[in-house]
Amino acid sequence: MTSCDGEAPPPRDGRQEFEPGYVYLQVADLIAARILAGELRRHDRLPGEQDLALEYGVSLGTARHATRVLRERGLVFTIRAKGTFVADLSGRNRRR
Repeated sequence: MTSCDGEAPPPRDGRQEFEPGYVYLQVADLIAARILAGELRRHDRLPGEQDLALEYGVSLGTARHATRVLRERGLVFTIRAKGTFVADLSGRNRRR
């Protein structure tokens, strides 16, 4: 469905709209931007994967994959049965 000006209307449920491509990378990039901007700080606990899926309007599998990408980038670490936390980035180049 498009509006009068030919653009798609924003989603009604407040979910993020993503460009075509790998949505898990886009979600990871959004979370990474929050970390690098200081919105999420060292040792802050990320929302659980189910909550991330709801927040970004994606499947649980996509949220899990995004979390895995953040771990691979060294931005977060996971402690089993405790959660996923923002890593200490103080000794690293933050322009990654």
